Amino acid sequence: MSDLIPAISAVSHLLNKFQISDVKNILKWPSDETKARRLKRLIEILADVEKIAKEKGISVDDMRTLADHVGLPWLEKASLQDDNDLRKAWANLFISSSTGEESDIHSIYVNILGELAPIDCKTLEYFVSNGIVKNSGHDLMSLPLPDSQILEALSAAGFKDPWTQVSIENLIRQSCLVRCLPATLTGGVSSYGGMSDVISVTNLGVNFYEAVTGKDVVSAAPTLSDDEINDRRGIITVTRGGQTTPAVVHGTQVRIG
Repeated sequence: MSDLIPAISAVSHLLNKFQISDVKNILKWPSDETKARRLKRLIEILADVEKIAKEKGISVDDMRTLADHVGLPWLEKASLQDDNDLRKAWANLFISSSTGEESDIHSIYVNILGELAPIDCKTLEYFVSNGIVKNSGHDLMSLPLPDSQILEALSAAGFKDPWTQVSIENLIRQSCLVRCLPATLTGGVSSYGGMSDVISVTNLGVNFYEAVTGKDVVSAAPTLSDDEINDRRGIITVTRGGQTTPAVVHGTQVRIG
């Protein structure tokens, strides 16, 4: 414990962002080796918080004290993480929770992050980077991605099945991703027989991603024309009897709305 005292002192101004009872509780942790490791991890994460906040020009004085339903779960779950990327995610989540609009959504983000493995963060990064665009009117939208494309891309990055598929299913379970049909069509009754579903990022997934990475998806998303977006979504128009109808291209098949 004695070697942790200087480190605790260095981040004490950030510990003040938790309820006093929570801080007193964690300072009692080093009664055994496991609890000492957890305290050391918290200190390292809070050091990252200070570094990231400084880079963003955020003053610790401007950070709110976290409510119990956010701060206590954050302390409990963040202290279990050994992975460097996940620890940075916890640091970013601390900053977004203490500086953004006060909302119960942060407790949801804490619960989601506590259920993610490092590969899940990389999988979500891929989805957000490749599946979020703006149209010509600058509205943010999510484009669907087929499993095969995702698995191929992540495999090239060093992640192999079945872990990537497990990661996708975990993100779906956490409501960050959703399975859907290839496109939403208007007019007529569409025939989707035999068509595979695709995966899109949810609004929750986008907002969660911003909270744990500190990145602004809206400003980073590429702007595509309406035609480019339709092409990415597999939507074409088919003219029959002088009437133009939207349709979905899927492999070598066309499903007409």
